[in-house]
Amino acid sequence: MLLYNSAVSGNCYKVRVLLAHLGLEYEVADVSVVDRSGRKELLGELNPGLRVPTLVLDDGRPLAESNAIL
Repeated sequence: MLLYNSAVSGNCYKVRVLLAHLGLEYEVADVSVVDRSGRKELLGELNPGLRVPTLVLDDGRPLAESNAIL
């Protein structure tokens, strides 16, 4: 799995805590919450809202929004 994440986001923190609690392995792609200039290229096809967290499952399906991921 791949988590598009921002270290300062409380919503991303919730997802990281859940993944750790479940013992699931995942990779992290850090996304700046300040500089949004590259978000369309990074998240555009995964999350139309261009927001983090976005979790890409092993089969390629993206999940967006922390409450939906939880």
